[in-house]
Amino acid sequence: MPAGTNLGLLYYTHARSGNYVSQNHSTKHDTKLNQDVSVLRVIHFTTIGGFTIDPQFLLPFGHVNGRLGGNDMGSTQGVGDLILASTVWLYNNPSTQTYFGVTPFLYAPTGRYRHEGSLNMGENRWKYALQAAFSTPLYDKLIFDMGLDATQFGDNNDYGVQSSRLAQNTLYQGQVHLRYLLTPRVRCAYLLYQRVGRKLLGRWH
Repeated sequence: MPAGTNLGLLYYTHARSGNYVSQNHSTKHDTKLNQDVSVLRVIHFTTIGGFTIDPQFLLPFGHVNGRLGGNDMGSTQGVGDLILASTVWLYNNPSTQTYFGVTPFLYAPTGRYRHEGSLNMGENRWKYALQAAFSTPLYDKLIFDMGLDATQFGDNNDYGVQSSRLAQNTLYQGQVHLRYLLTPRVRCAYLLYQRVGRKLLGRWH
């Protein structure tokens, strides 16, 4: 958006899961996880040194409840961890609709957290992420989007009923999307490819 633009956005998502997988073992019987989560997002667009940037914050909040193999996991509600971010558009060409941006993220442990709870809105740890994204038209109204990101996790030193230390290795992800502009204001998107670095995902101690 042009420099000086301010945006206030509100997202909502409902998700329902019925399968839990751990160490290649699947639990489906009487297993569910229901999530109703919203995100408040405030963005300010400006320019520094000729580059467009958009300092912003995202604040998730909502309600989560679940069962695992017949055992009640309880529920939680409230505010999640505050997210601070700002994209820097290193290449910004509205005439060709081609863009390349880099976004650092900072996740602050401000959300509601109880170490004895099975479900929490907050993670009780700092997280840092860096994402690079590229977007360009392929043909007429068909647009190609690609994103790569890495997330570094801090430790949660108050995890579980015994207040153990929870650590996670760096997570790498990649996504490729196609978007089609039905009208200038309406579009649909399709996720072509998503890759998560398996060797660095879910190694806990």
